[in-house]
Amino acid sequence: MAVLTEKPQELLIYIRDIYGAEQISRYSSVKIGPKVGNYVIQIGEKIDGDIEDDWTMISGQQFGNFDHNRPLQCIDPLAYGW
Repeated sequence: MAVLTEKPQELLIYIRDIYGAEQISRYSSVKIGPKVGNYVIQIGEKIDGDIEDDWTMISGQQFGNFDHNRPLQCIDPLAYGW
């Protein structure tokens, strides 16, 4: 069972709103598991950035993509679309 990202990669999240305000967050690593395991994502700890840390809470969760949909299991259906 191979991992799609053999070597951990650093994760940079860049957001710009409609008014041009920019924010970033940088995480130490991100790994994505194989399709067989429903693409489990592993996110390392936050290194720096000004975006609130909502991303580490999805670490260990499965997700769907364009060629593989999974049953909807939102962490918080009122707050996230994950």
